[in-house]
Amino acid sequence: MYSELLRLSLLTKSYTSLTERAYLDKIAERKGLGPEEAKSLEINIRKEMRLTPLDFTKEYKKALEDLLKKRREAEDIDTDELYRVYVRKDRLSKTHARLIREKMEVKKQNG
Repeated sequence: MYSELLRLSLLTKSYTSLTERAYLDKIAERKGLGPEEAKSLEINIRKEMRLTPLDFTKEYKKALEDLLKKRREAEDIDTDELYRVYVRKDRLSKTHARLIREKMEVKKQNG
């Protein structure tokens, strides 16, 4: 079930949304897949489907951009889910996630 949902998610658009990633994590956990197994499976599916390589930095940036669009002010953004899905799951370091957010905030302020 995990691999089928992942394939469907990858076919429908060029990136996996925060909500989809969180849901895929829940399914993987229920199916007994560890984080490395799930990551390996996704890498292999992406190769098989001839899609772009897995890039959590780009995925995190896109999720943060989506949040910024929903909430016009960066201070109002609830990033708990974003933090849980990317930092706590060791997809990105805390420092790297913070740097991405700071760059986006500066970019937004500069227009």
